[in-house]
Amino acid sequence: MRLLKAAAVMIAIAIPIIAIPYFFAASAGFLYDKADPRDRTVEVYDVEKGEKVTMSLFDYLCGAVAAEMPALYGDEALKAQAVACRTYYEKRAAAGGSDAHDGAAVCTSSSHCSAFLSEERQKQRWGEKYDLYRKKIENAVSAVMNKVITYNGAPIDAVYFSRSSGKTENASDVWGKNVPYLVSVDSSVDAGDGLEKTVSFTSDEFSEKLLSKYPSADISDLSASVNSRDGAGYVASLTLCGVTMTGREAKSLFSLPSADFDITTAENGAVFTVRGKGHGVGMSQYGANVMASLGYGFEDIIKHYYTGVEITDV
Repeated sequence: MRLLKAAAVMIAIAIPIIAIPYFFAASAGFLYDKADPRDRTVEVYDVEKGEKVTMSLFDYLCGAVAAEMPALYGDEALKAQAVACRTYYEKRAAAGGSDAHDGAAVCTSSSHCSAFLSEERQKQRWGEKYDLYRKKIENAVSAVMNKVITYNGAPIDAVYFSRSSGKTENASDVWGKNVPYLVSVDSSVDAGDGLEKTVSFTSDEFSEKLLSKYPSADISDLSASVNSRDGAGYVASLTLCGVTMTGREAKSLFSLPSADFDITTAENGAVFTVRGKGHGVGMSQYGANVMASLGYGFEDIIKHYYTGVEITDV
């Protein structure tokens, strides 16, 4: 009997010891059942196949990060990219499926949604480094897979581009719409080798491209002048052979890397000296990589390039 009483006392003492940690763990959120992108399936319209396919959200994010950012970039830069891709997906998913995607929230076309690389394409691109790069990207996605970027509680348009010329652009200067978290910020870390690129055209090539959109252009004397630039240094207005256009229009017409450029003309053609690459709005991927190399974390990177945002657990 004494043994039974002793056992009962020990059990009574042990129960609180077990229950208290369980209670505190639950209240602290450790037992909260967050959706794991490895288990959640999503529908994606595969442009190459011309059909809607189902995959895990984890695999979608890995494929998107692999397509959108060089795998050799730093881990914190890859994490920032993964959060941007997750945010992009969630914003699209919240808006409902698209008729253009056969009801899926996103597609695999970089011209319409995020780019995407299947594992087969990753193997083709990376060759013998596939295992190394795939693991890097999986680790980055796993570390941040339940995080999105929000502004006033809602997922943002987490746009990004390759490299700025020293400052990012205001969304209003590029797309004509004010977006409070997409404003110009310093990105002087983008400076360095490879910032400038020269794009040359013969007089015939230059004239042909110009006339294809502006038939009234006077090509008898090739002339060019930059009329104004925006606050980030990108060309706002220029005149080519008597025709005035925006820097973005010239970027598109002549397939230039960015709208920050100088132009010189002569009898034998025209030369654009271009700085940076991409539309210039949001996160500079090159800048994110430099920040990562300097010891900044993915949250620092995100909050630098997207003004006034929060990073929220889904």
